[in-house]
Amino acid sequence: MKKAIFLFAIVLVFTTCKKAKNIAPVSLLDVTGKWALYSWNDNAYTNINATADDYPCMSENVLTINSDQTTLTNYIGTDTCYVTHDLKTGVTGLRGSAIGLPGQASSSNTWHRNGNDIYVGNQLYRVTSENGKFMLTWRDTVVINGQQYFTTTVDVKQ
Repeated sequence: MKKAIFLFAIVLVFTTCKKAKNIAPVSLLDVTGKWALYSWNDNAYTNINATADDYPCMSENVLTINSDQTTLTNYIGTDTCYVTHDLKTGVTGLRGSAIGLPGQASSSNTWHRNGNDIYVGNQLYRVTSENGKFMLTWRDTVVINGQQYFTTTVDVKQ
């Protein structure tokens, strides 16, 4: 009788134990290389919703992420990249923004990562993969007088 109770207890223990799930590690996407600005979206003063499909000069804003934990950002265009309105909604006017100036100074920084969160200096970017393209997304949000304003940029790996 003691053996039966002992065997029952062992069977009970093994059937009630939870097995650890094998969770696949997060795949780290390779961020080193050149990234070109693809889109700029904001609801602040300029109210821009533009892509490099509409404004090819936007892609002349290049972020280079080096394997030695340094970055270089520069505008390689020969003309000013000026986005004046939202082509998708037709909103026009004097609002606009120069998103690249010829001869503007390059800027360098350092970078590090936490998973697929990439920090260039103190700015947080998120690297993702969609339809075979690697994208680096940055979003900044500020609140002024209770109104929330944002800017979102997306760079595409070259």
